[in-house]
Amino acid sequence: MSPQSLPNIIVAVDHATAKVFRAGPARAGASAREISHDAPQQFRHHIDRQQQDADRDEKHPEDITFFEQIAGACIDADRIVLIGHGHGQSNAAHHLIAHFSAHHPELADRVLPALTADLSHITDAQLIELGHHALQDAARSSQPTQYIS
Repeated sequence: MSPQSLPNIIVAVDHATAKVFRAGPARAGASAREISHDAPQQFRHHIDRQQQDADRDEKHPEDITFFEQIAGACIDADRIVLIGHGHGQSNAAHHLIAHFSAHHPELADRVLPALTADLSHITDAQLIELGHHALQDAARSSQPTQYIS
């Protein structure tokens, strides 16, 4: 499969759930419906709060299982947009990036800078639009500069 035919992936992740959207190419003016036709894949993070450590290190099998499910959904991605909720240690997107870096460096290389949004008050269409803007920005910055003479 050529890189041009690989889908872009938008992942919205918090401490409890992840939604994974498959997105088409980053095109200016595209609507959320044109960007992603499919319903997102959804994953639940089943954790035992009694065993959770204070700094949210990736020590628990539930963390690894949750992150591996997301990695599996991203395996054929061209570029990956991560959208997290919160700041610092409370932002699950940061933990997912760390997991990708440690266990899936080929995915970590495809991750764009993580975004933050209030995931409890945002629609799927808004998530897709936010991810699409990040993909458009990345596409613009990766294109070679053209000089007009």
